[in-house]
Amino acid sequence: MAKSKAKSQRRVRVRRVVRVVGVKRRNRQRRGGMGMSMGEGARAYSRLILDPCMAPLIQSPYGGSDASVVARKVGVRANVDVNQLVFYHPVYGYWAASSATLTGALTLTNDLAVDDRIVGGRAIAGCLSVAYFGKETDRAGLVYCGVVPGNLVWNFAASASGGNGVALTLLEVQAKLAKVQRMPVDRCEVNWFPSEGDADNTIPYYPNAGQTSALEVAFSKVHFCAVLVTGMAATSVIFKTTGVGEQQSFVSGAAQTWAVPSSIAPKFDWRQVLSVLGEKDSTWYLDTFSKLGELASGTGMAYASMGLPGALAYITAGVAGMAVRSRQSVKS
Repeated sequence: MAKSKAKSQRRVRVRRVVRVVGVKRRNRQRRGGMGMSMGEGARAYSRLILDPCMAPLIQSPYGGSDASVVARKVGVRANVDVNQLVFYHPVYGYWAASSATLTGALTLTNDLAVDDRIVGGRAIAGCLSVAYFGKETDRAGLVYCGVVPGNLVWNFAASASGGNGVALTLLEVQAKLAKVQRMPVDRCEVNWFPSEGDADNTIPYYPNAGQTSALEVAFSKVHFCAVLVTGMAATSVIFKTTGVGEQQSFVSGAAQTWAVPSSIAPKFDWRQVLSVLGEKDSTWYLDTFSKLGELASGTGMAYASMGLPGALAYITAGVAGMAVRSRQSVKS
């Protein structure tokens, strides 16, 4: 009995249980793109932020926008002196100061002669471009550019235009704008992008001395594109502004009926779009046209690359879009 019991124990086989664990697959993102999770609405807004002049218009990225119309406005001006400072916001417009010297005391005034503002609404996208259109042998001077807080613009705006009336000199502005370059052969451009205050509706306004308090509050919540051009011959530089904005129905003469918009949330967060662009390049808004091959990858849109002009009169090929390109390549 003892031997048979031992044999039976030796015949017992030990079974090993092997547990198969599934491997969790990660969601893949397009390399260098806006990411699959952002959706078509975010990609469309990215295209508009990167190219306000040419990209297709989209629905407003802000909530409660069904009682408004999205429009694009363009303005073109020439410099009036050898040194000119310009600030621009798609809703609050074009603020400028110019002088033959860098040391004269100046205040900013608002230019309402060219109707390039989105009146009574919310800014969505925009840009401020500078291009030289004179003889190539006379191209000279420096261009300083950046994005600045709106309360700074209000502080140096003339009292008659609703600002604080503090004087500034163009010499001190030179030291405050970080990016500087020689007047380029193509253009210098600053892309505007929204801040938290741009999600608030604005009223139609025409800057005057009686609106000081209103402008101080409005400007403190937004920021402006900034460009300073120094050392150029008078009337040899084009300043081009492009603004895309949401025009509200309460504006006098607007085509749509007066209505209170319902609370409709957008399908994407505009802050996420800016965050993705910032991760690609912390200064993506400076001369964006030269970075579109990298920044626009994954947005599903073709862009043209910049190149040296084939002729001295290249700027006349497309002032409306500042299209001064000599070759084209598709980036997707």
